Amino acid sequence: MKKIYITDLDHTFLRTDLSLSEFSKEIWNSMAAQSTVSIATARTYKKSEQFLKGIEINAPMILLDGALIATIDKKIIGTKFIDKAIADSIIYEGAKFGIFPFVLALADRDLNEAFLYSNILNEHQKNVLAKYKGDDNLKECKDIRGMDDNFKIVYFGDEVLLRELAIQVEKIFGDSLKYILAPEAYVGCYFLTILH
Repeated sequence: MKKIYITDLDHTFLRTDLSLSEFSKEIWNSMAAQSTVSIATARTYKKSEQFLKGIEINAPMILLDGALIATIDKKIIGTKFIDKAIADSIIYEGAKFGIFPFVLALADRDLNEAFLYSNILNEHQKNVLAKYKGDDNLKECKDIRGMDDNFKIVYFGDEVLLRELAIQVEKIFGDSLKYILAPEAYVGCYFLTILH
């Protein structure tokens, strides 16, 4: 029976500069020859693929905190979406707190992803976006709304504000959604991820 190795990317497989060491690549690829290897990450397909250049992945990847399961060759195995109406309701609740999210959504069935962001940003969001500069799936929105197939809604900001927002959204949607509130080490704030 083959051994199975699954790793996260951030703060585990990737270095702090978001690169992979040659040593990690060599060890991983040697294990892939006789094992099942993949990743489980909060990252999108697009970003994961960029980070994994030169890395063997021979099993479906768990992406976007489990909202997407797909193969490295873009075959979609499974999805969990937030529909447009719910996404718009979440965005509306966030607006009451003066904060707008990033919306990560499926743009088409070829596994192209949309990364929507508001033209109203806090400093933490600006710092996050700077790390995505040059990505072709970014779209600034004057009146941000959900798409038809939203993987997740993500807020970046201060812990107290995001905790209050999480409580408010959970009052409305209860356990039909998942809420992840945690520190964000790369830009020094908190994030709130909302997904199915």
